Amino acid sequence: MVNESEVNDGERRAQLESLNREKAIVALPVIIYLCLVFLVGIIGNSLVVYVYHYRLRRSPSRYFIIFLAIQDLISCSLGCPIEIVDLAEPYIFTATWACKIMRFVTSVTIISSCFILICVSFDRFYKICNPLKGFPIRKVKVLFLCLMCLSVLLSWPAFVVFGKKTVETEISGLNGTECSTSDGIVGTIYPIVYYTFLFICYLLLLIIFGFFYTRIGYEIFKRKRLSLRDSLPAGMRNVNNGNAKHSNRLSIDELDLSAVSSQTEEHSKETSSRKISDETILGPNQKCQIHKRTTSLDALKNLKTKISFSRMSVRTVRTTAVFFAVTVAFVVSFMPYLIANILKFRKLGFTDTSDHSIYVVYNFCVRSYFVSSLINPIIYGAMNRSFRKECKLTFRRIFQKMCFCSRICDDQHQM
Repeated sequence: MVNESEVNDGERRAQLESLNREKAIVALPVIIYLCLVFLVGIIGNSLVVYVYHYRLRRSPSRYFIIFLAIQDLISCSLGCPIEIVDLAEPYIFTATWACKIMRFVTSVTIISSCFILICVSFDRFYKICNPLKGFPIRKVKVLFLCLMCLSVLLSWPAFVVFGKKTVETEISGLNGTECSTSDGIVGTIYPIVYYTFLFICYLLLLIIFGFFYTRIGYEIFKRKRLSLRDSLPAGMRNVNNGNAKHSNRLSIDELDLSAVSSQTEEHSKETSSRKISDETILGPNQKCQIHKRTTSLDALKNLKTKISFSRMSVRTVRTTAVFFAVTVAFVVSFMPYLIANILKFRKLGFTDTSDHSIYVVYNFCVRSYFVSSLINPIIYGAMNRSFRKECKLTFRRIFQKMCFCSRICDDQHQM
């Protein structure tokens, strides 16, 4: 004979599963969004790591891009699948440790990305103000390891804050469980400390981001106002005018930088040996001509240096623009996540989950941080010509290998 309590438990379970299916269908747009992030994010960020590490010239700025791509890759590969399971089981989620690990990984990637972008903003400011200086690659690697350790250390509260939470359903007296703030810490100070810390990190990023990039913009604007003609020394213009009557007159427009380099090197080697003899043997007029020639060569050397600075600053400005776009994407994508969680925790909004539109909007908001993982490879492709070129070559090589393998398989079948 079947026990009445067993029948009731079976009915409650069936009702809960039915409500769970209905709720999962409502969350289908968010699930599709996460599937898109999972596929595009893994492919795009894997391509970023491969191209920037193996195909492009290594530099500190490109290592920062690699480290950001690694964070995005971890977020997409580990975070998205568990988030999809969480949405598919809004009332019957029971994997407590999976919930804790998912929230911990999310916290680590968010905090570490925040720290990396802070370091990037300082690196860009330092690079713009000191074009010939920068962080050594080895120091960048050590910095990344330190930031990862610090992020793991600061993310441990996620294991305490998150877990199974009892939620009410549309049927009175029938409750389910979801992955959210754990029942054991509701009403304690831990959730407040956790979200306050995330808010402080976000606010710190905004302040540092605004300060450094405002200074960077000012420096770039100030330098663009200086033309190449204004940067030429007066000695260069005087020498060109004074030598107009000679057959070997120089023209700035036809200046060969390689010739300038060789002339300056020969001049530096000969100056010390000829200085005494010139002063004792030559007359006043000849000394004046030698002085003019020395001034001309020194001016050409300075011009070459300034032109190289100009070329390098163009590359620096382009790289800075890429990091600016990445930082803006992170700030904008993280904002809905932070606001939605704080509003729901303080019971100021998103409390009526029975409203389907509110439920969908809330679930989009609390997973908005995935947008930066999705869009970062697109930013690199849109703003870096070398990256686009290497991506095309990589896909071409993959396609050629696939065609070669299929051709071999066809030959084997025919045999």
